[in-house]
Amino acid sequence: MNEETTIQTNEITAGEMLRNARTTGRRKREVATIAKLLCIREDFLTALEEGNYHVIPETVYILGFARSYAVELGLNPDEVIAKLKRE
Repeated sequence: MNEETTIQTNEITAGEMLRNARTTGRRKREVATIAKLLCIREDFLTALEEGNYHVIPETVYILGFARSYAVELGLNPDEVIAKLKRE
């Protein structure tokens, strides 16, 4: 069973990890709320969740926004960034 869980985790995209963390569990939050808190445009956070990285102008911003978003959602930022780089 652990192998199945690992396989499923590896198949999930960085955007799906972010969206799942935001929409599940006891701290469900809206993108707009987190955007205001992090001072990151709402459309950039939505683009991260959807994998539309071309919306964000530079790679450095994609990685920085993803790191901040992951930390805010209680995810391991290094894991999210590594996954993003593989995508």
